[in-house]
Amino acid sequence: MSVRVFPSMRKAGTLQERVRSATALRRQGPFAVFQLPGLEGVSSRTARGLADMDKVERILLRREAIAKRVQELGEEVSQHRNPSVPLLAVPILRGAVIFAADLVREIKGPVELDFMSVSSYGNSSVSHGDVRVVKDLTEDIAGRDILLVEDIVDTGHTVRFLIDTLLKRGPRSLKVCALLDKVDRREVDVPIDYVGFRIPDAFVVGYGLDYAGRFRNHPEILALRPEALSS
Repeated sequence: MSVRVFPSMRKAGTLQERVRSATALRRQGPFAVFQLPGLEGVSSRTARGLADMDKVERILLRREAIAKRVQELGEEVSQHRNPSVPLLAVPILRGAVIFAADLVREIKGPVELDFMSVSSYGNSSVSHGDVRVVKDLTEDIAGRDILLVEDIVDTGHTVRFLIDTLLKRGPRSLKVCALLDKVDRREVDVPIDYVGFRIPDAFVVGYGLDYAGRFRNHPEILALRPEALSS
């Protein structure tokens, strides 16, 4: 699925100055929408909460598009699983938690949860390919149907490591579901059974994804300005 890239939100002046210059505020559904220079269509909830707004270049995916696609992914997974056998979903902490929480509620049939955490980024914006397990599963997955849930796949090193690690434990099946696929960054071929969106090579945050621990709670997926990654 392709994505619509929204216009740049980077304009002259600080966020506070742009807010003060607002001439109108209208309502769309439950959320107010600011009519600001450079912030057209951004919900007031996002504008108020985004302390690092000056780092944001553009909105890549709006919450409505994300919700629709997550529902579709849930339907796809449901069609390919045995509804009489519990599916073990394994979200990768921390980035995939919000996506996984929405996804499992769209999957028909019993779903159980266990979690893994791996490290390949740290506080960097680049995956280094040296992956290590920080938190392992608590469940024995031998003979189980496993759905590995990732927020984003870029170089492929992390997913390759996870697949190899889990397959050694003897699951009956192992499939991968990723919200975002950054194919232009791929260094290792990895099978991804369910893909939410294929996105361009930009550093993205929001909807669980972060930069140095920030932005996880924002409902849209946002692209950061490249120069902001070193600030």
